[in-house]
Amino acid sequence: MATNKNHQLIYMRRKNLLCIFKLYICFNLLCLISCKYESEDLNFHEIKQPDKNVKVTMNVADVPNGETIYIYGATDLMYTINAAPGAVTKQEFYLNNKLIVGEKEVLHLDPSDLTGNDSDILKVKVNLSSGNGSLAEVLGEEKSSFEFIYPIKYVNPQINLNINQRINSSKKLEIYWNKPNLEGAEIESYEIYNFDNLDQIFINKITDPSKTSFIDDDYSYGAKTYKIITKYRGNKVPPKEDFYSVQYKVFTSNYFKTKTLKNLSLDIQWTHPDGIENKYVLVWKGNVLTIPLGKNNAEVYRPAFPFQEEQYYELYILPEKADTWDYAKYPKIINYFKEQKYGDPEVDNAHLILVEGDVKNKLILSMRSNKNGFGIRNFGIDDLVLKSKNPDLVQYPYYISSFKVSQATGKVAVHLRSDVYETKPKIEVYSDFTFSKKIRTYVSDDFPVYYLTNDDKILVGNNNLYDYEIYDLNSGKLLSKKREANGQFFPGISEDGRYTTSSGSYNNGWYKIYRYENDQYTVIAEKTGSRTRNAVEFHPLIQDQVVLQSFDNYFSICELPSLKVIKKVPGEFICFDKFTGKILFKDENFSSNSLINVMDSKYSSIVFSLTTGLYFHPFAARLLNNNIILNNNYVNIGQ
Repeated sequence: MATNKNHQLIYMRRKNLLCIFKLYICFNLLCLISCKYESEDLNFHEIKQPDKNVKVTMNVADVPNGETIYIYGATDLMYTINAAPGAVTKQEFYLNNKLIVGEKEVLHLDPSDLTGNDSDILKVKVNLSSGNGSLAEVLGEEKSSFEFIYPIKYVNPQINLNINQRINSSKKLEIYWNKPNLEGAEIESYEIYNFDNLDQIFINKITDPSKTSFIDDDYSYGAKTYKIITKYRGNKVPPKEDFYSVQYKVFTSNYFKTKTLKNLSLDIQWTHPDGIENKYVLVWKGNVLTIPLGKNNAEVYRPAFPFQEEQYYELYILPEKADTWDYAKYPKIINYFKEQKYGDPEVDNAHLILVEGDVKNKLILSMRSNKNGFGIRNFGIDDLVLKSKNPDLVQYPYYISSFKVSQATGKVAVHLRSDVYETKPKIEVYSDFTFSKKIRTYVSDDFPVYYLTNDDKILVGNNNLYDYEIYDLNSGKLLSKKREANGQFFPGISEDGRYTTSSGSYNNGWYKIYRYENDQYTVIAEKTGSRTRNAVEFHPLIQDQVVLQSFDNYFSICELPSLKVIKKVPGEFICFDKFTGKILFKDENFSSNSLINVMDSKYSSIVFSLTTGLYFHPFAARLLNNNIILNNNYVNIGQ
C-alpha cells in the first residue's frame, strides 16, 4: 500500500514539471514571434490618449442651444447630432426631467406634455466615444458626455385678426386687420380671396408683414365675404384662415330723391348709403344712361302730373374700373318713382281733398270733401310736413263740402252739407285753423259762393247766382245785398274788401267791377260782349290789380280802376300763389301739350313748366309757396 502511494506521488510531480516545461517553451516561442511582429510596421498600432478637443453639435428645429423652442400645437421637431471625432454612443431626451423617446431624427412634442408655464425644459444628453480603439473605449469606460438645454414654450396660434372695414379718403372700401403678435413666429404673407360657398377667387397677396390692409377696387355695394390666409415662415405655424363679410347699409328708397325740373325733366338723385364713390348705370323705361364717377344723379323725362301709378327704374352700381357696357353683372337697385304726397301717402277718397293757404300762420290747410273722419289738417309751407290735425271737426249728419281762409286774419269758413234731407247746409266761420272758437253761422244751400276778406267781411251767395250778401263778421250785421238786372252772375270780392265784381260767360261775356266803400257799390268798369269768362280774379298781394280771362285763350293782368293792361299772357289763368304772387296757368297749347306753367311775380318770365295727365283738374289745383298741389299730390317747383 505504501509503495503504491509513493509511486503515485512521484508520477504527479513529474507531470507538473513537464507542464511547467511546456509553458516555458511556449512563452519563449511567443516572445520570439512577438518580437518579429513588432519589427514589422504593418503590424504596429499605437494607442493614443483621447482627443481633448472633441466636439458635438445639436440642431433642434434650427434653434440654437439655450434659446427657446416655440411650439404651436402637436409638433414633430427635426433634430441632428454631429460629432467629431468619435461616434454618438448614446442620446437621451428629457422633458422636464422625464425621459421621452425620439425616433429617426424626429422628436414629437404635444402641448399636453407641457406644464403651460415658462419652466418647461427640454434637455438632450449625448455620449460620444473617444474613437482611439482602447480597451477602455471598448468597455465603455472611455467617453465624452454633452448636455444641451432648450426652454420650451407653447403659444396658442388661434389669434383673431379682428378684421374690420372703413371707407378711405378715396371713398373706396378698405379692409384692415390687426397684425398677429405670435411669439416666436414670423409672418411670411397674407393671401386674400373673394369667398363664397361655391368658390373662392384670388384677389391679392401681401408679402410685407407690416402692411395690414388692402383696398378693394372691385367693390361697389352689397354682400361680399373675404378669406384672409396668414402664412408663417418656416412652416412653424399652420396657415391660419380668417373670414370677414362686408357690413353694408341697405340701399333703400330712402337714399333716393326726385326733383321735377322746369324743363319737364325729372332729376333722380341718390346717395350711396356707405359713402363709396362709384360709377352708375340707370335704366329708365328701357333707356340706358351712364353716370360717370363722382356724379350721383340723372335726368329723365318726367311722367305726366299727377302720376297715378308707379314707374320702376334700375340703378346699377359699378366700381371705378368696370366696363359700363357690362353693367348687368353688378349690384342692382330697383326703385319706383311716385308722386310726392303730403300727409298720409294713401288716404281714402284722396281725389276729394281740398287745399288752401293760411298766409298769416304760414300753413297749408287741407280738408276732404263729402266724407267725415278726415277733418282739417295743417302742414308746414316749406316741407309740407303734417303739423296737426282735427279729425273730429265735423259730426254726423254734416260733412265738409268746401272751405276758405282769410289771408290776413287766418279766419276759416267751412261749408257743411248733409245727406239727410231735413238737415240744411250752413257756413260756419272760425277764428283760426284750430277751430277752437266759432264766430258765425250762416244759412246756405248746397253749392254757395263765399269769400272772406282781410277786413273781416264775408260775401255769401247762393248757388242760384242771382244775388249775394256781405256781412260784418265781428258784429254779424248784414252790410249790403247785391243783385244784377241781367240775371245770374258770378260774384267776387277783393282780399282787401275794396272791390267787388259781377260777371257772366253768357251773351259773349260781360263783367262789372265795383268800388265797395261804406257798404255802397260804385261801378268803375263794365263791358258787355267782353269775351271774358265769369271768373274775375283779384291779386291777393298787390292792391288794385285784377285778372280777366278771355275766351280767346289769353288772360290780362290789369290795373284798377283804369283796367290798363299790365301783361297779356297766352293761356288760361288758374290761380295766384298767395304766398309769393306767382301765377299758375294752362299753356296756350294745353289741349295738345297738356302743359301748365308758372310765371314769376313780376310777370317777366315762365319759371316752371309741367306736363299734366288725365287726372289733372285745374279747378282743384293750387300754387302755394312754390308747391303745385292737386288733391294729396304736390310738386315743389324750387324757384
